[in-house]
Parts: sequence; structure tokens; C-alpha cells
Amino acid sequence: MSGKVIGHREVTGSMVATWDEFLFLEKLKKSTYELSIRKYEIVDIDDTEVTRLTRGKYDKESDEYDIKIPETYNGRKIKDYDGDFLYYDNLVKCIEYDDKESFTYKVECSITFQIDQLNKVKIWFEKTKTHCEDHWSIDFEEIKEVLNKFPN
Repeated sequence: MSGKVIGHREVTGSMVATWDEFLFLEKLKKSTYELSIRKYEIVDIDDTEVTRLTRGKYDKESDEYDIKIPETYNGRKIKDYDGDFLYYDNLVKCIEYDDKESFTYKVECSITFQIDQLNKVKIWFEKTKTHCEDHWSIDFEEIKEVLNKFPN
């Protein structure tokens, strides 16, 4: 994966569910870039297997199991565990957001653009902020600064 993370936000899906999203900038070819929303790849296993892999020693006093996070699964490095999912140590593009109550609401999770199309990027970036109340760690002016400094 060439490119770099330029922004981050922690998304709150519910009272018990949160996850990290990253704003990822990649140069595809001369003057063509992609800005995408990414998150850590979920290990594709069922709940029973997640429990088996993360269950450590049983503590009689607390009547709970210790949590152990495996370093790898299927030869791939594990990044994290959040109580429901194990995550690999690589970022993947999100699928489109269409979770707002409106049937016409949709946000593509990436945009490909030419360097002279920053207005298009600004519109896309503003739309990525409307699907949730959680804020990016970067604003549009900072995105422009990163683009100006991005390697040719």
C-alpha cells in the first residue's frame, strides 16, 4: 500500500461500539490522487472462533476469563481486538455509507481526483462528515497543505 494516513477519527456507532477510521491519501499516477476512508481489516471468522482465540485463563474470583490477543492468525499479524472482532494490521477501504435515515443518502468512501479538482474533494470531504457526529483530526485546509507537500 503506497500512500499515507493523513487524518483519523473514532466513530461511535452505538453506546458500546466504536471503531477507528482513517483518511488515506494515495498518489495513483502523475497529478492523480485518491482520498479514501479506511479502517483495519476485520478477521473473517465467527463469534465462536473469536472467543476461542481470545479466551485466556479462567479467574474463579471474578468468574471471568482473561483476554489474550493472538499475535497472528492464518500467518497474518493481528492489530487489535475490541470485544467482538479481531483486526488484521492493514487498512482497507470502507464500503459506501448509506446508513443515514434518508433513502437517497450515500457517501462514497473514496474519491479519485486531479490536483486541479480540489473543489470536488472539498464537497466529498464535507459529505464524509455528515454521516456521523465524530470529527476528523484534519480539516480541508490541512488536506490541501498535505497535497502540496505530497511526493511527486
